[in-house]
Amino acid sequence: MKKIVILVSFFIAGFFLFPIDNQYQLSDYLTDKIKVEIKGCVKNPGIYYLDSYSTINDLFQKAVLLENSDTSSINGNMVLKNNDVLIINERNEVEKISINFATLEQLTTLPNIGEKTARNIIEYRNENGLFQRIEDIKNVKGIADKKFEAIKDLISL
Repeated sequence: MKKIVILVSFFIAGFFLFPIDNQYQLSDYLTDKIKVEIKGCVKNPGIYYLDSYSTINDLFQKAVLLENSDTSSINGNMVLKNNDVLIINERNEVEKISINFATLEQLTTLPNIGEKTARNIIEYRNENGLFQRIEDIKNVKGIADKKFEAIKDLISL
């Protein structure tokens, strides 16, 4: 009888220590080291062997981020799992201006867009709704093909 109680206790304890779901496998919890790969905008891309329960910040210390690495959408405290792959993108130097939501001040930072044209953009979107394509900005009074060519790479919806 004592043997059965011990086995049941072990099974219950094991159930709580190793939750069973689609994201994790028992082997993820039993290894001392994990293998992860980092690519992209880092000084030392490649495969790293880290201690179990290492975080993304731990990996960053080994791979060394470059100055133009974009980590704004990465949670550095996230725990890595075996065989994870992390790709670090390069930060865009120029942040695009949303023609659907930009303020008057933001619009006037665009080349060849003065206060009057910026007001026309805001008035147009208030009357006609949000722009559906960036090319639709050519429907605004004061924006012809030449002006559009100057700003097309600096704007977004």
